[in-house]
Amino acid sequence: MKFKIRTAKKGDLEQILELYKHLHVNDLPVSGDHAKAIYKHITDSDNLHIFLLEEGGIMRASCYLNIIENLSRGCLPYGMIENVVTHEQYRRQGFAKAIVQHTLSFAWAENCYKVMLMTGQKELVPFYESCGFDAFEKSALVIRAPAL
Repeated sequence: MKFKIRTAKKGDLEQILELYKHLHVNDLPVSGDHAKAIYKHITDSDNLHIFLLEEGGIMRASCYLNIIENLSRGCLPYGMIENVVTHEQYRRQGFAKAIVQHTLSFAWAENCYKVMLMTGQKELVPFYESCGFDAFEKSALVIRAPAL
């Protein structure tokens, strides 16, 4: 069966939240009204994009791209990828690679001069390297809010 990749639209929130359960098993709870407001902000924005990979009408994978305006590098924007997730039942079938490649193509078409991502799962580094990312070009430092 052939899959298609598309941008998330108004009626997709519930399916996306279900898919995100396969991203972080012990994630913080999501409030319906709060999630709806954030989702509306994302889908109304020109710089925030959730891409969905569907096969047979079923959402298999998703990827979030934030395009960030920039005053360096000739004012070219850059991209940040987050929340790359494939439903657990459909992993190792090429869906994640396809959606990451689609997201990168979109970023290049939007004139991003680079795209970055971080992963806390060290075993995924080879996968992201196979998508073209360089694990050694930059270092990422993370600090979490004390209340979380």
